[in-house]
Amino acid sequence: MVTRIGEGQVILVEPAANEQGWAVRAAGRDRWQSVDFDGLTLSAPPNATESK
Repeated sequence: MVTRIGEGQVILVEPAANEQGWAVRAAGRDRWQSVDFDGLTLSAPPNATESK
């Protein structure tokens, strides 16, 4: 997956053995980050999780 995206970005949602039944993986430059919010997986844009 990572070798073929070049300068792009990719988000993969796949089945997983967790409460939600799925997991998120991301690859690429400036990729969005998965953030756990009280058991719910959310996606945050780059630098949104940094302290200000």
